[in-house]
Amino acid sequence: MLTIEPDWPIVIEAFLSGKTLAYPTEGVWGLGCDPMSERAVLDLLALKQRPVSKGLIVLASDWQACEKWVDQDAMGEKMALISDWPQHETWVFPASRAVPSWVRGDHSSIAIRMSAHPLAAALTRHCGGLLCSTSANLSGQLVIKDEQTLRQQPLARQCVIVSGDLGAVSGPSPIKDVMTGDYLRL
Repeated sequence: MLTIEPDWPIVIEAFLSGKTLAYPTEGVWGLGCDPMSERAVLDLLALKQRPVSKGLIVLASDWQACEKWVDQDAMGEKMALISDWPQHETWVFPASRAVPSWVRGDHSSIAIRMSAHPLAAALTRHCGGLLCSTSANLSGQLVIKDEQTLRQQPLARQCVIVSGDLGAVSGPSPIKDVMTGDYLRL
């Protein structure tokens, strides 16, 4: 597949206007939107048919973009565990009060990943540093591994697709709890 450089002004305008973006990540196609826009997040969740109570992963461009969403007092010395970011691993942190309920869901925590995928990382930087992210499949369905399959999905008609190559990882990111070190998803 030929990768064409995204038209960043169009992507940024779509993001700022509350549209859902579809984009490649390390292992699956993702859907994302502005985490600060309740309407954008609820629209994304409706497209995916996912309840708000489950919460969402947030992609961050760097630690400074997401540190206000982490309860630093609860963290203690645990930050050393994530010293190898960016990578294909999502970490669950105690959430600060700054995390909107439509992102956090019914949890007192927030899931954050600094993507190692070049396009997903660039997308996060171009969209202000934070991007809600979830897999591009309907809730409970198989993950989408190629752009052609994505384009055949009814939800794709309501997304702005940022074309690019999927990374070389075989599936969704593992999720690890920073407080316990336990994997919540492998």
